[in-house]
Amino acid sequence: MIRQTQIFLSLFCAFFLIACGAAMSAPEEVAVQFTRFANEGKVNEMIGLMAGFENAKPDEISAVRGKLQMMLAASAEETQKKGGIKTVRVNPEKKTTMTDENTAQVSVEILFENGTKTTDELTLIKENGKWKVAR
Repeated sequence: MIRQTQIFLSLFCAFFLIACGAAMSAPEEVAVQFTRFANEGKVNEMIGLMAGFENAKPDEISAVRGKLQMMLAASAEETQKKGGIKTVRVNPEKKTTMTDENTAQVSVEILFENGTKTTDELTLIKENGKWKVAR
């Protein structure tokens, strides 16, 4: 009986991990995580979720990093004025649009502490089997 319970728990854990992994690779999850990284100023993590950087040269990554840092600095001030970020989620009012099996349009909603909200539209493409934010 103990052996059967161990086998059951092992299979359950394996299926759970597979299911969680599949959910995390959905375009919506990548779009939300990218937006969170942007709002937290995590430029390197943002670049890791962007398409076209797997084989990029260091100078190209450095140039993009600099541009992202400038953009984030400007938006950080606006975010502070709104009391900071409360929640980042997929926009419940707009469905994800799949152009084809490798391209998705995702609307992300950012809720601020002062009660206001904004949305961002992100295009994601599948690169080597993983969803990435298009540049």
